[in-house]
Amino acid sequence: MDTKLYENQEILEAYIGTPDKIEWYKKTFESYNVNGIEKFSWNWSWYSFFFPFVYLTYRKCYLEAFIIWFFQTHFFMFFSLSFPFFKLIINIIFGFLCPWLVYKKYRKSIKKIERTEKEFEIQIEMAKKLGGVNVIARNIIIIYYIILMAMLVLSIFKMIN
Repeated sequence: MDTKLYENQEILEAYIGTPDKIEWYKKTFESYNVNGIEKFSWNWSWYSFFFPFVYLTYRKCYLEAFIIWFFQTHFFMFFSLSFPFFKLIINIIFGFLCPWLVYKKYRKSIKKIERTEKEFEIQIEMAKKLGGVNVIARNIIIIYYIILMAMLVLSIFKMIN
């Protein structure tokens, strides 16, 4: 095979797992790797701007999602209350950063596949398992946030009345 496995369209499609997003991820991932040189580039994701933790969990970047959740709940919340524009600035950073984190996990997963398997069909199956999306985890988090917001609204109503 002339090209590297991470440049293979079938592997990328198997890893991403959402056919309607393939072109966006292909363009985004290509911008992070120019002529074999990895670099950060500015790629925007509204999903990661509004819901970085949910986005990364959906894309199976669990460690990255946990770290962002931890800092959001422990540090960013304090600064957001103290400095109103801080939350906006942090979310703008996440809008650019989260797609790059997905790319980094993609490259790490593909290197693992290349080391462990040489048969292309099995490589595709491995890419599907290591990548793709976790709809169940995303939905659980969304339901959790809805319940949390409902409890917050109810507690505000109780304080007002």
